[in-house]
Amino acid sequence: MVAKRILFVCMALVAAFSATAVGCNSSGEGCILEAENAVIEPEYDDGSAEVMRANSRSENVTSGGKYAGKLGEGDTVTWFFTAEQRTQCRIVLSIANADASSASFVADNTVFELYLNDRLITLPDIVIYEGSTYCDDWQIFDIGSLTVDAGINKLVYRAMSDQFSLNVDYVALSAGRTEIAEHSHFWKNSSVAATCLENGYSVKTCEDCGYSYVSDLITATGHQYGNYHYDDALNKMVAVCEKCGDTLTANTPDFRYFGEVFYSEDDFVTRPDELVFEAEDAYVCTDGGLNNGVTYLKEDDGNCNQPSGGKLVENISNLGNYIRFIVKAEQPCVADLVFRMSNTLYSAEGIAELSPMSDYVYCTVDGVEVDFTFVSFPGFAEHSYFEWRYVVIKNVDLAETSLIEIGPKDNDRHSITMPNTDVLKIYTDGVKLRAIKNYGIDDVVCGEYDGRYANALDFADGDELTLYAGSAAEQADIVVKLSSPAVANAASVAELAFNGSLVRLEGISLREGENTLVLRGVSLALLKNTLNCVSDSVELISATVYTDEKIERAYTASILPQYDYLKNKGQEGAAVPALIFEAEAADLGDSQSSREGVELIETDIYENTSQPASGNSAVGNFGAVGNTIEWRFDSSESVQADITLMLASAYFDSSVDGNVMTDDLDKRIILRVNGVAVRLDEIVLDVDSVANYYDWKAVTVCGVDLREGLNTVRIEVLAYGAPNMDVMYVYADGATFTAQSN
Repeated sequence: MVAKRILFVCMALVAAFSATAVGCNSSGEGCILEAENAVIEPEYDDGSAEVMRANSRSENVTSGGKYAGKLGEGDTVTWFFTAEQRTQCRIVLSIANADASSASFVADNTVFELYLNDRLITLPDIVIYEGSTYCDDWQIFDIGSLTVDAGINKLVYRAMSDQFSLNVDYVALSAGRTEIAEHSHFWKNSSVAATCLENGYSVKTCEDCGYSYVSDLITATGHQYGNYHYDDALNKMVAVCEKCGDTLTANTPDFRYFGEVFYSEDDFVTRPDELVFEAEDAYVCTDGGLNNGVTYLKEDDGNCNQPSGGKLVENISNLGNYIRFIVKAEQPCVADLVFRMSNTLYSAEGIAELSPMSDYVYCTVDGVEVDFTFVSFPGFAEHSYFEWRYVVIKNVDLAETSLIEIGPKDNDRHSITMPNTDVLKIYTDGVKLRAIKNYGIDDVVCGEYDGRYANALDFADGDELTLYAGSAAEQADIVVKLSSPAVANAASVAELAFNGSLVRLEGISLREGENTLVLRGVSLALLKNTLNCVSDSVELISATVYTDEKIERAYTASILPQYDYLKNKGQEGAAVPALIFEAEAADLGDSQSSREGVELIETDIYENTSQPASGNSAVGNFGAVGNTIEWRFDSSESVQADITLMLASAYFDSSVDGNVMTDDLDKRIILRVNGVAVRLDEIVLDVDSVANYYDWKAVTVCGVDLREGLNTVRIEVLAYGAPNMDVMYVYADGATFTAQSN
């Protein structure tokens, strides 16, 4: 049998070196050099030779249990050894057919070559047996006795063929009484950096013998071109590689005006005279509706990278919205425009690249379109909305009165966005400009209120005057009390704003002491309304809103664990509700589940989650905008009551693959009792684990005025993240309540 014969020869030749341990002899005459300890090149190529572990069927005849395999044409295995003196050395090579399906073949110099100290060795006749399916049939060949030098010697096996492939196990060396020992390398690493077009590489060099080889390739980095910018000399757009300086050129757009983008305010040159026009002072059209939140103004909360003036315009990424800047000039002139903006193009991975901006944003100057083909904003791996960029438009013709408008537009992908806009700076050569501020509130008079509306609500004191209204009003008058230390022009000493809209104070004269201003025809927002005054001298004393229809002050909610009847009912002295009204029995109207194929009413909660729920059912998957639920019940008489809704956070967060707390409930739902809205801005729905969507909280509205007959409690969804709902409890004395089940 071939295998047995090979095994016999193998063991016999190994025995010839058994006077020493496997490896190099430190005191004897011979040495075994393992292929796996040699230098195998090219080390960096994934398709090159590699160290392989022998399988269980061949490991008993594989020296060291490993070998060099997958040797292709040009691959080398290089051993280094030392000899005490110049002498004759016998060389034995252990190799095997690497192809299980290969027939027997003759291994001459077309299959592999051996070099000793860079001299080609003439090989004896070597016949390689057919490949083995289950193991390597290792064959040991006596290469002959060759002269080795005193000191360090190098023996190289070079594969010359991809058709006939061999595995290499070891070489055995013996030199009579002369000591042969394996050379130990002391490698030092160095590298040649890659360039834009040329690969770099890492080099290993032995500090002892000086041998070096490429151990790793470093891929060419490729050019990294910056944004295109206009070159006056070339009259072209030029992009420069930030690493090597290579340039690309392109023709300028066939437009009267075009934009460029810069990452720093120090990177561009403008005309010397500057007008700063804050975006929040311009006219902001929101006819298309806000894409997030209830206001287009963002005030600096420490996360906005210091916007100019402390505010910026956001949330206008809907068609129909825009910002319009109106500028007056002493005379017609040429100007440079600079918008300070930040990318807000959302994606699941973070901020997507906004390129080119002309696909997303339009801009006109007195009706003339600006081309943004060469403007692009980079993306980010996180949702960072305040990385400011500077969009520059050069050589713009301004009239004595000019309108500059910028806003979102549709594209083929219907991916609509509008960068956050902080400020527009306009630069001229000595021509003075004036920004025409937009006043959200123009109808202002100084003097006592004429009393055209009779229903009044006072604002509450604080850092700013605040009123939480239980309902909105399209038309309202606000009577403001101001104190001035001296006679003054109001516009020069104070800035007054209601719900973020500036109040026109031009032409208003303040007298010393208390003054009354009436803001006529303003809109009162549902829930939070704010009035603030920025001034070094004028003090805001009070404010009262007057409406035609009576406006109730909003109710306030808090979490009261003592009203969690399901949890407390077994305890002595526990509060007992006069009405228990399950959410699943309320009127869900046309509400749709926010999860496809999953019902709004969740049943068998305890069996499925080990979490209790009143009636073992609840309403969940409610976070589809526009969903409503209404509890309707009759009261036998008018009475004050505390109403508790058992709510649980259902806010799924993909970053934790589970449920997280809801700390902005007021942005997720509107809660009304008999039409009067409830403050939810201080409610936090904690979770005890990301897996628990039924961590019920007793959200309670105290001191509710219930009327005799029909009463309603209603929730409407504003945004994703609406809570799960279990049951409503009504706590009251002196009345009988009857639920009107849907």
